[in-house]
Amino acid sequence: MKTDKPFYVELPERQKNERPIFIENIYTLFEAKYPADFYFCGECHTAWEMVYMVEGEVGVTADDRVYSLKTGDVIFHQPMEFHKIWSENGSEPHVLILSFDVSGAYAHRLRGGVFRLWAEPERILAAVRALTGTDVTIRTRQIIDYRKLPDIQVAFPLMEAFLMCLADSDKRLLPRTDEGKIKLYTDIVALLEKNVYGQITIAELADRLQVSTATVKNCFSEYAGCGIHKYFLKIKMRTAIELLEKGASVSEVGERLGFSNPNYFSMVFKRETGHAAIKHRVHTKPKSGK
Repeated sequence: MKTDKPFYVELPERQKNERPIFIENIYTLFEAKYPADFYFCGECHTAWEMVYMVEGEVGVTADDRVYSLKTGDVIFHQPMEFHKIWSENGSEPHVLILSFDVSGAYAHRLRGGVFRLWAEPERILAAVRALTGTDVTIRTRQIIDYRKLPDIQVAFPLMEAFLMCLADSDKRLLPRTDEGKIKLYTDIVALLEKNVYGQITIAELADRLQVSTATVKNCFSEYAGCGIHKYFLKIKMRTAIELLEKGASVSEVGERLGFSNPNYFSMVFKRETGHAAIKHRVHTKPKSGK
């Protein structure tokens, strides 16, 4: 989902640092119903995204993990995590989607977070849902403009309370491992991540996994919704952000990730993330809890 200019509430730096969970920006907040043949081919972006299953069943890819989500389940996608979603078992999924920026000592606990909600977080999320103030219709995604919601500031403490419930929980759902193709997909992603500082070809992937190049391509396309080269580039950009946040220079990051020159790396980084690498490094604060 494309993110818009955020709505934010500015607080003193001291108050931000004292909170274990602090939502800095909310970009989008909407509910939608999709048809039984719903299929979204995937994306990644620099904001966090939460998908809550109001009703129905979907399949979700989150980097190298594949999940089946049902009514009452919620998944969090961290920044630059590739994610894809599709309807399963003929259901017409009804979802709540929120994209946001979060910081604080507990923020890292949301990584890889997939939960089946219980009474307390369900109660809080019901209050958040009330803020959308609209009905959703089948086959139509109705995006609510947060700037027109008079009580949008209420969403910030509500969502922080909701996230704290989940950050403290060990009630996580496990990814699917029941199909041979899913195992192959996770193995492909693992090899890509292992070679993030170098290069690896599809032929080399196929050789290491002892399958044909066609099998590698078809399997990856099914679960990732994009080509291997594009996905590999996304992994490199996510790694670049991590290195920049730790203080590495733009030229150093480009060199470590195998780019031929800093200018080319900077061009690719801006194309893939939407902003300049140097700006990201200057304005991104180190995250605690890592």
